[in-house]
Amino acid sequence: MFQDVECVKSIVELYITLTNRKMKLYDLVKEILIEEPFTRNSDKSLIWEVLNSKGLLVDGCLTWERFKRCPSFESITRARRKVQEIHPELQASEVIREVRRQKSMGNPIDIFKDL
Repeated sequence: MFQDVECVKSIVELYITLTNRKMKLYDLVKEILIEEPFTRNSDKSLIWEVLNSKGLLVDGCLTWERFKRCPSFESITRARRKVQEIHPELQASEVIREVRRQKSMGNPIDIFKDL
């Protein structure tokens, strides 16, 4: 019986720790990509939404003090790539994926040339 009580205490402590911890960047990016589909096609939009959800934007403004607390923009885009690798349903549109592929190969393409 004593072991059961200790086991329950351990489980409760673990639950409290997990629910009180800050959301990891990967989890936050995944949540944003699910809730805001337009962020799948634009890293700038995704970065803006991450900063907004972390409470770093006030009236659409980012102060220097808040900027210093921001996650690295590269970390945000790295998390996006990982989320989209694991969850293909959250990938960007085909056009954007092709642009990103070309860019990663060092062959920038002009997506506006046919417009």
